[in-house]
Amino acid sequence: MRLLILCLLFSCASRDRLMQTKDNLSGSRIYIYQDFSGQYLLSREVKISNSKLITRAKLLSKSGKELESQVSVSQLGSVKNSKNKNITSLLPQISQFRVWFDKKEYFSQTKVLRKEKSLEVTTRSPEEKWNFVKNHKIPKGKYFCYFSQLPECLKLQNLLLLAAKVKVQLFVIWDNYPYHNEQYEGLGPDPISIASLSLTSHSKTEFKYTLDIGNQIIFYHFDRELEFEKMFWVSQGISIVNDQKEVK
Repeated sequence: MRLLILCLLFSCASRDRLMQTKDNLSGSRIYIYQDFSGQYLLSREVKISNSKLITRAKLLSKSGKELESQVSVSQLGSVKNSKNKNITSLLPQISQFRVWFDKKEYFSQTKVLRKEKSLEVTTRSPEEKWNFVKNHKIPKGKYFCYFSQLPECLKLQNLLLLAAKVKVQLFVIWDNYPYHNEQYEGLGPDPISIASLSLTSHSKTEFKYTLDIGNQIIFYHFDRELEFEKMFWVSQGISIVNDQKEVK
């Protein structure tokens, strides 16, 4: 009965498409980004190459001035599930983030050191407190996603489908660390946060998911093809909405 309900909920066709996401994830889109300071354009480019998920994002002013830029890379692989079947896995590898505060550039890089089971963070900035190299222990867990790659990370690992049945636990790596605390209020000091994902509601046109990160609630909306459409982070006043324009 549960399988029938899920099949009706997502449609068998959508489930089959999930298994083919490696072939159809690549592309670029422009989103309308809004926070308490105003409205901006967010350009997101997604590419899968050499078994790597590569995402590039740029936050632009309405005039086209670059305010933030980000590149994040995760390694695609496979693991055995409880039924001894191969399923897609994703391991964050490296990210680079740039942001301009008062016309000054602040840079950070996060790199996963697999053997050491740690996250190496390197920063450069005009301020001494933001110039360092630090290592943070990576907690034990099954699913890890860069924050900027969440829509693709959840889809590739079939977590959107799984979250329709049970609450899914995952770890979010803030690839804008340590500047995330300058940009968002109420987050902890660590570069990795535990989170849970669940399907909140669905309609004829979309699925709505809730991502609970401690005291932060973020809503993600996907269309019936499980393509990322919207994100609402109410406590931060942030919304990201698909502008329906393909980037050439």
